[in-house]
Amino acid sequence: MKVNIVVGGTFHSLMWEKYISEIGIDVKLYTSTPKFKLKGRIPLEKVTFVPKLSQIFRKVTKLDTPMYFRYLDEIIFDFIVSIVMRKCDVLHGWASECLISAKKAKKNGAIFVLERACPHCIFQNNLLAKEAGRLNIKFGISQQIEKRSLLEYVEADYIIVPSTYTENSFVNRNILLDKIVKIPLQGKVDVPSIKKFQKSRSSDKFIVGVVGGNLLRKGFIYLLRAWDKMNIDNSYLYIKAEKNQLEKSNEIKEIIGRNDNIKFVGYVENINDFYQKCDIFCLPSIDEGYGMVVPEAMANSLPVITTTNVGASDLINDSVNGFIVKPFNSEILEEKIMFFYNNRHEIEKMGVNSYFKYADYLNSNDNCKNSIQKFYNSLNKLRPSQNKVAI
Repeated sequence: MKVNIVVGGTFHSLMWEKYISEIGIDVKLYTSTPKFKLKGRIPLEKVTFVPKLSQIFRKVTKLDTPMYFRYLDEIIFDFIVSIVMRKCDVLHGWASECLISAKKAKKNGAIFVLERACPHCIFQNNLLAKEAGRLNIKFGISQQIEKRSLLEYVEADYIIVPSTYTENSFVNRNILLDKIVKIPLQGKVDVPSIKKFQKSRSSDKFIVGVVGGNLLRKGFIYLLRAWDKMNIDNSYLYIKAEKNQLEKSNEIKEIIGRNDNIKFVGYVENINDFYQKCDIFCLPSIDEGYGMVVPEAMANSLPVITTTNVGASDLINDSVNGFIVKPFNSEILEEKIMFFYNNRHEIEKMGVNSYFKYADYLNSNDNCKNSIQKFYNSLNKLRPSQNKVAI
């Protein structure tokens, strides 16, 4: 069986390529990531580089790509891929970037698998537009991209989603459950020695960690409002994000300005170094299709506070290895952070539970690797030998 993966950038496509190839399936990657950036990560003979206009625009002008440019960018990328790609049995494409390629592949008898790590586009756009209004910041919705995404949902034989949260957003928009395949992602860190991380943490400081860069989706405002009220001794909020991005909100800028215990963390070569400094991890996102930082924090034996709108909350057992709270609520975040501050023994207890929960997931039959390989083995069985692409 031949599989073509189509993706602007890489995202988690390299993981898909690796796990599908392991079961003897021929995989080719069509990506806007230059080959030299992929050296050592994937056999380069499997890669076809298709540049995006936005890459050329940024290189020539040194400016960010305008929002209106994105639709044209994706159309042209998709069109070029449709011309250069080989015939295949399965077209596995990332959402909003593969409609033309998918239609061509389906015309030749291929199965179309759509990868959508985020919720249904209408659900997501409505959610973020309301949040932008609350924060008084700009948020542009491209009706053309939204229409294109909806057409992909119709064309797709299967839609891959990473979480219950994302799955529900499709079901609630009347996408048939039989069309949806839930395959969770996994963090980019392995499970290290639990003793290593327990020993490295300071016993006197209380440090809350958060990772992310998107002002709208990550729910920073609610965490910062909570932190602003607490005023607890010898405590720090470590934020791994770009300060200038968050300060687009005047309220956030003011909160940061009056709290000297909010620290911004720059580039970290090994993400474990960041997690090792923290006592608990918080991801207060209002919209997160999965959130790989959650399993990464769990692998580092951290309790996790997150919301029902974070896909990786599937890995959290409430009050066992962390807390799952409603989004848009600074008061409940304050309550849960104060719980850990006042009950330090629970940090270690829930942290150990996090560590073993993630370790058990990695070793389970339903982990990311096994789920991907089961799905592609089932597709292989669906393809009658006479209809397969000749080698």
